[in-house]
Amino acid sequence: MTAATMDRARYMASELIRMESRGSGDLENAMRRLGSRHGMNWRLFWTLRYRAPRDMMVSAFEKLDAAYRAECTRQLKRLEHELQVARLAGAAVDDIAAEAACLVAEAEGGEA
Repeated sequence: MTAATMDRARYMASELIRMESRGSGDLENAMRRLGSRHGMNWRLFWTLRYRAPRDMMVSAFEKLDAAYRAECTRQLKRLEHELQVARLAGAAVDDIAAEAACLVAEAEGGEA
């Protein structure tokens, strides 16, 4: 794999850990939860966070990419729900809601 691909893998792992973590003492547990949820070895997250691997298997990269896309889609749907709740409460969120809907459709279409 190229250096750019490895950088992308490290970025995705870092973002997944950031989204899953519940605080500074929860990093390893977050890695374990991510590994369990996405059918991956949690040590992959540890390695990508603390060591710069020279190479990684394509199947591991594909699982990491799928996990990243799934988590981004989940976060976007969560945002869309929050905007619906805000709209029902009377907040003016139409512009933001339209943008969120476009982002969700884009993520579901595989263009993240």
